[in-house]
Amino acid sequence: MASAHTAAYGGNAPHGSMSESVASRGDGQGDAYRLRRYRLGSGDVLYFLHVAKTAGLSFSYAVESHFRPEEVCALPTLEEVFRLAPPERDRIRLFRGHYSYYLPRLLGRAPLCVTLLRNPMDQVVSLYQFIRETTGHPFERVGRDGLSLDAFVNDPEFVPLLWNHQTTNLLLDHDLFAPDWLADVTDADAADRRRFLHELHRHLLALPQAELLDRAVARLDGFAFVGITERLRETLRLLAYTFGWDELAETPRLNVTNWRVDQGTVAQPTSAAIHELTRLDAALYAHARELFAARYEQMLRDQAAEAAQRGGEPNRPVVRMDLLSPLPPPQAVALTVRSCPRSAVRRGTFRVRVRLVNRTAFTFNSFLPHPIYLSYHWGDEPNTGVVEWNGERTRLWPPLPPGGHDFYQANVVAPPHAGRYTLNVTLVQEGGHWFDQPPTCVWSSRQVGVV
Repeated sequence: MASAHTAAYGGNAPHGSMSESVASRGDGQGDAYRLRRYRLGSGDVLYFLHVAKTAGLSFSYAVESHFRPEEVCALPTLEEVFRLAPPERDRIRLFRGHYSYYLPRLLGRAPLCVTLLRNPMDQVVSLYQFIRETTGHPFERVGRDGLSLDAFVNDPEFVPLLWNHQTTNLLLDHDLFAPDWLADVTDADAADRRRFLHELHRHLLALPQAELLDRAVARLDGFAFVGITERLRETLRLLAYTFGWDELAETPRLNVTNWRVDQGTVAQPTSAAIHELTRLDAALYAHARELFAARYEQMLRDQAAEAAQRGGEPNRPVVRMDLLSPLPPPQAVALTVRSCPRSAVRRGTFRVRVRLVNRTAFTFNSFLPHPIYLSYHWGDEPNTGVVEWNGERTRLWPPLPPGGHDFYQANVVAPPHAGRYTLNVTLVQEGGHWFDQPPTCVWSSRQVGVV
């Protein structure tokens, strides 16, 4: 959704750019089915158009792992993205969120777009599960009143949310739907959100459905990458190959709903209602599966050809972070805070610039199964007692190889009460140990006043 940012749009948004593109040979299919490979330059911007309940957070983990944290924008609403100062917005190299296609129009430059699509039946059921167990959701009546899946998909209040949800996300931009009152909308207002969805639904129903589908398909064809939720492992493999990234050794599972509907027990009338609500989504998903299958098969052929030229097996670099053993001694790691604000507001977020030196035999990175992060503890002013132990985690990107040194920006959240505190910045390995503890005993401290 949008607010005053709608006035910033103008003209048609392009469908992508690249610093370098390598198009594989065609195989008789249309150009959209060809696998293109990209090498992102410093001026390139990636946009992950996150469609709700398509395993988007798991996918985001894989994408974000190849950007510095300060280069990533994952603000909850497009309105907040619009409020970013232009210099700050221009520093972002990865945007990810439920911004539909409004975001490319807002940026004024052409990002490379990537997305995930899911079987429409599964997506609707998962969305129902998510809303049902999420307190404070704009449609929290689903959980509060204990609505069944059948009641949910047939309730006029929720139909605009469910109607071809995936197709709408690809279509929605200023040209398609930008009523005058939209400039006064606040994304956080549940009533505004419901009003927006209902008016959008009426608008879309008045347009030729075949034209809407054609427009969505054309836009999807222009995306740099399209993944399939049901083939997440293969999706992440193709993603790494497309952008020249190392493949993750493990697939993360994030934001998985706890409460489940056995889809095999969904009554036929309920299933029919969902199919009726997602006819365009079903066609778009079928097209996405064809795109994915063609590009994945092309990757396998290319990798086999590359292996044949080398006279060996296909080269598939896989990255992971295992537990450090033995634990590093003090002289093996150096961490120094180079810049830190002297004051912060209560529960305010700020960044600390850190120089990190790795004299171990291991590469430090933030990949699974045991990622290493920058983190911190808050101590009292004399630093004799702990105020908050478990600080925010900040990913290490780029990875720090043996003998390497680099600067990183650690994200820090101030304590909730005013006072003088000591910030102790260190490293932590999940499932392992804090680096400020023996035998490593490495940290760097700064005094911060919280107001």
